[in-house]
Amino acid sequence: MQERRALTREVAVQYRKVNKAEKKRILGEFTQTSGCHRKYAITLLTHKGKRRLLRLGAQTIQVKIRHKNRPKRE
Repeated sequence: MQERRALTREVAVQYRKVNKAEKKRILGEFTQTSGCHRKYAITLLTHKGKRRLLRLGAQTIQVKIRHKNRPKRE
C-alpha cells in the first residue's frame, strides 16, 4: 500500500506538467502498474497533492486535497 501511494505521488507530479499525448502514455503505464481502472487513475493523478484556498469568514485557509476511498456498493 505504501508503495502504491509513493508511486501515485511521483507520477501525479509528472502527470500535471505534461501535454495531452504524454498524459495518455503516463496514464497507460500507471494503470498497468497499479491495477487501477483508468477513470479512477485520472482522478487520483489530477487531485493528488493539490492545494485549495478556502475562505471562512475573514480567514483564508489553505487545504490539501485528498482522495477518500468510497465504500463498495453491494
